[in-house]
Amino acid sequence: MARTIVVTGAASGIGQALAALLTRRGEHVVAVDVTSGDVVADLSTRRGRDDAVEGVLDETGGRIDAVVANAGLALPVRETVAVNHFGAVDLLTGLRPALAASSRAPRAVVTSSMATLLPVHVPLVEACLAGDEDRALALAAELEAAGPQAAATIYPSSKRALSRWVRRVAPLPAWAGAGIPLNAVAPGVVRTPMTAAMTATADGRAALDAVVPMPLGGYLEAGQVAALLAWLVSAENTHVCGQTVHVDGGSDVLLRGDDVWSWHDADPGTLSPRTGVATTHVGRDLSRAPAPVSVRPAGGPGHHRPGAGSPDRTLTDSGCSPDLRPTGLPLAWARRWTTGSAGVAVTTTGSSPRRGGWVPSHRGLGTHPSCCS
Repeated sequence: MARTIVVTGAASGIGQALAALLTRRGEHVVAVDVTSGDVVADLSTRRGRDDAVEGVLDETGGRIDAVVANAGLALPVRETVAVNHFGAVDLLTGLRPALAASSRAPRAVVTSSMATLLPVHVPLVEACLAGDEDRALALAAELEAAGPQAAATIYPSSKRALSRWVRRVAPLPAWAGAGIPLNAVAPGVVRTPMTAAMTATADGRAALDAVVPMPLGGYLEAGQVAALLAWLVSAENTHVCGQTVHVDGGSDVLLRGDDVWSWHDADPGTLSPRTGVATTHVGRDLSRAPAPVSVRPAGGPGHHRPGAGSPDRTLTDSGCSPDLRPTGLPLAWARRWTTGSAGVAVTTTGSSPRRGGWVPSHRGLGTHPSCCS
């Protein structure tokens, strides 16, 4: 018997490819989009999200088996935060009771982005996670007004917040406890109308590749991401919980290096002499932090631009922004990759590098790319 699957952003790109794939497999797809579909709604407003939830419930008689919150914007404007984070969160929250009532493998997934690994505006991320849409939109408006470098952090901030929200709520009683796997996908550069202008020229592709390295297979087609989304909402996915699954041709691996686990390793100084078992862990008790890290982010509110005469901001693992450390960006172990560009320069002081990874330059783009669906 066909399952009923809600897909937002179904009129183009990944959403359109997913709706077509699921339909070919015999599923009943409820297409939601701002332009056309079974339910037409604007997810950038609270009223539009309420309309979307009400429209879906009316269209399905309140019986749904999966939701793919795929709709998104990649523009350096405040509406990107409204759609990418609050649009997805509010829709999923509104449809969760109907999912919980399903007896046919209820599932939920969001489309995030590998841009979660790029520099973000931490206060904006935190405002999103606090559910404070008014503050989040105000901060995004300030970034937009501050110029392209600052505005470029809006998109990755919205996606970082979304992936963190998924990780935060997925294991809770409302989701995992109700038998609903909730996850995210993080595509690299996808060939869609949204990225057509950037991938059309050699210069555009070179600029993209400098920020989003994809050694395996190059750029994605929308259908390749759709295939992963389809599996995550299938009955076969029984135990994947709270994950952001990267489908990015290797960007995550190159950007974060080969070790994303050491944050939980025992500090050698805290091992019990008798048992060898850790009494504290790096990331929980950071009083024994490693060597400081000098970080020079791109220009914008709250940042210093390299070469602008402003002093470096020196961070240790204990003083590092709480939003930077959990990403796994190898701050303390990255090799310096930029040379005075408008990108992010990271250098280590003291100890030698302990793990791989690299920090992208944004040369040629002028801004962080809003390119990864």
